[in-house]
Amino acid sequence: MTLLSCRNVSKAFGRTPALTRVSLEVARGDIVGLSGPNGAGKSTLLRCISGILRPDSGWIRLAGLDISGAQAYRELKKNFHFSYLGPHSQLYNDLSISENLNLFASLLGVDNPEHCVETVCREFGISRQADKRVCECSQGIVRRAALARCFLGEPKLVLLDEPLANLDAVGRAAAIERFQVANQKGAALLVATHDERLLNQECTRVVHLTKGRLISRFPKFGQRLVGAV
Repeated sequence: MTLLSCRNVSKAFGRTPALTRVSLEVARGDIVGLSGPNGAGKSTLLRCISGILRPDSGWIRLAGLDISGAQAYRELKKNFHFSYLGPHSQLYNDLSISENLNLFASLLGVDNPEHCVETVCREFGISRQADKRVCECSQGIVRRAALARCFLGEPKLVLLDEPLANLDAVGRAAAIERFQVANQKGAALLVATHDERLLNQECTRVVHLTKGRLISRFPKFGQRLVGAV
């Protein structure tokens, strides 16, 4: 089942093109890696898919619904649970980790939010820091908490931009294990990263962007398919 479809998506900032006619599909159970140099358009593509930015042309469909318009995007969010993590944590600094996660769980309408929060804190190894305010935590703990937010309520699609940034070996292992669990449950992940280990070992498929264009598709382990797109 296809959860995400992008067709000929283009986006420019002034006269500078960020994406040029990018087409991509992500199906249930995929872990798709987005590779490419800085400025290739990886983050811009994720922001367009998440609804933060609107493409200049082309279309994006989530669960079959075109999200070009703001109203369609709002309707989608009522029925299709997906999450996004960019460079920033999107957590409130003056709230504790548990207060943040309980807030987001409640906004999502998660059943038994306290149990859900306890579960993701345990999965990401932040139970001992859960009562600390975000501003009092290290960057690595904040990143773990931000990732925990993304997996509240078992989203069907998770969009991640450099998810392993600032993580130590323990945090990295916890994150990768959670990615695998979500994948086994049928969720799809789209991950923009420079991390070769993540791309080669965890992704079921890798796509490469350069100068805003999707230039090649790769199967698992980064082996190139015949032909470029």
